[in-house]
Amino acid sequence: MQSIRTLLTGTTALAGICLFTAVATPAMAQQQPVSANTEQVQEVVVTGSRIKRRELSSTQPIQTITAADVDNKGFTNVADALNAIPTAGVGVTPTGDANAFSTGRNFVNLFNLGSQRTLTVINGRRVVGGNPSGLFTSGGAGMQVDFNTIPTAFIDKIETIQAGGAAVYGSDAIAGVVNVVLKKRYNGAELDAQYGVSSKGDAENYRLRASIGESFFDDRLNLAASYEFNETKALLASDRDYLAQACFFSNNPNDTGPKDGAPAQIGYCDRRNNTITAGGALTDATGKLVEANGQFFGFNTKGALVGLNSGIKRANYLYSGGDGLYLPALTALQTPVKRHLFTAMVNYDLSDDIHLSSSVFYNTTDATEPVNQPVYNTTQFGGIGTTSGALRLSLDNPFLTPEARAAIAARLPAGATHFGVNRASSDLVGGNNATDSTSETLRVNAAVDGRFSAFERDFNWNLFGSYGQSEGTFSQVQYHRDRFNFALDATKDASGKIVCADVTARANGCQPLNLFGNGLASKEALAYIRGDYVNDFEIRQTLFSGTFGGDLIELPAGWANFSSTYEYRKEEASFTPNEFAGKGLGRSAAIATLDGGYTTKELSVELLAPLVSPDFNWPLVHRLEAEGAYRKIDNSLAGKDEAW
Repeated sequence: MQSIRTLLTGTTALAGICLFTAVATPAMAQQQPVSANTEQVQEVVVTGSRIKRRELSSTQPIQTITAADVDNKGFTNVADALNAIPTAGVGVTPTGDANAFSTGRNFVNLFNLGSQRTLTVINGRRVVGGNPSGLFTSGGAGMQVDFNTIPTAFIDKIETIQAGGAAVYGSDAIAGVVNVVLKKRYNGAELDAQYGVSSKGDAENYRLRASIGESFFDDRLNLAASYEFNETKALLASDRDYLAQACFFSNNPNDTGPKDGAPAQIGYCDRRNNTITAGGALTDATGKLVEANGQFFGFNTKGALVGLNSGIKRANYLYSGGDGLYLPALTALQTPVKRHLFTAMVNYDLSDDIHLSSSVFYNTTDATEPVNQPVYNTTQFGGIGTTSGALRLSLDNPFLTPEARAAIAARLPAGATHFGVNRASSDLVGGNNATDSTSETLRVNAAVDGRFSAFERDFNWNLFGSYGQSEGTFSQVQYHRDRFNFALDATKDASGKIVCADVTARANGCQPLNLFGNGLASKEALAYIRGDYVNDFEIRQTLFSGTFGGDLIELPAGWANFSSTYEYRKEEASFTPNEFAGKGLGRSAAIATLDGGYTTKELSVELLAPLVSPDFNWPLVHRLEAEGAYRKIDNSLAGKDEAW
């Protein structure tokens, strides 16, 4: 992927047009003034713990991705940067084919333990999830954070700890914790435009990002805001030569046994399923493909029955070449996604020891699959006349041309009245059977951080509250199963007009459906059989927490530290299908409405005791520490538990 970025700071003009005017004292985002407070505090909080440490060290493995790493590699989404690290498993992303409830989503999956086992936090605090809880939702019903909602403008670094954090955060951190750390101060103005394109000239990626920030009252108050737009374009498997060749492995006809020296399988290309076509492959009334001298028969795009190029059979339903179903043209490598993100941050030093902060995050995401696999009716998935089985049709069907009727009858047993069709229908539902996905996320939070000294010890405290809400819709055009069957059963009325055979269905608007060929169904018939398959979701998170920690006792190697946190969290979610989806009127199973929530109260304590420090000058030992964490949980659904 080639990328071109333009960074505009200060007062900048391009082609005589002023694009952006910065504040009076322009500065790069990284060149931030340091307040007196930050100059004095030499303690940091390492991801996976809430203890403030005087040295940046941890017993847990931590990988850090800086803001410069993200920008230099052209990443426009935090998930792309995380998925590039070795510990990241196969996540749920817009790259590659996905199920309907994964369209456009970005969930990170550390160690392939499931994305619901990777916790994502911002500045060490939980974020509202973006994965709805439902029977068919993606990545496990863990209400994971969608990385599409996380802006890149104010990122300072991204810290990832692997296989740790559960004792501090909970079971959703079993695989690890991703902590997106944001800048506390932002001064200046920046307009960033980025364009990326593959070496093939496709799969474009656009980003436009504008940020502005300024400090007031002797740098005690800092206000910052950013807007970000990001769009990625579609990419199909057929757009890549090595995938368009549709190569595969199958049985080697020269393999006679384990001792013949021949491999059991060898490679072939141009993979096809020649038992099913877009126009329909002919079967008899039992569902067996009609063939003569190894040749199958099917309908061309104009509805005529023709001999099909059957290709070379390699295995059951698997052929090289021929006129059968070609999946690379129906397989997405990248789903197009559009994102709008707005962020505003306020940081205020009330005194040298008390800091106030607040932020607002707002995001919208829209994604639509470029293609999807068609609606199948084939004996591979059921008997003839069943929901997914081959279509059962009458020889008297008025949409058959006299030539096609005669040709079919000649290939069926004498006296046969019905035949079957194996069909891959991408022309019935519109949009290549694709899913549209939209979501909107809002998160607001406020915090007070403080410190003080007492009893010759230093202490720190924090109060934090946040509310997050994520809502969205998954929609797809499907066909109404019962209406489809009524429309398929066509006849002629007394005037010779082709109509639906069922009188009641006809009175209720039934329009006859022509499935011989491809794209020949009338607009009226398509409007009659189609239905909107829609599922709405909403997730709400309310969180309050308080932390108190500091020095506990002085040991020869230094101060033993502690941190204690109490957290109250309320999680609510709903998943609401419309009538079409809820009653299973289409080809998909009925989906139940879900609505519920829980509250959890958690108390955690951490201890860190230095046993050997570098000042000891011990051979082979630089530092030795004892560290422990304990958490007590009271969950309204799961009950009480402890972790350490």
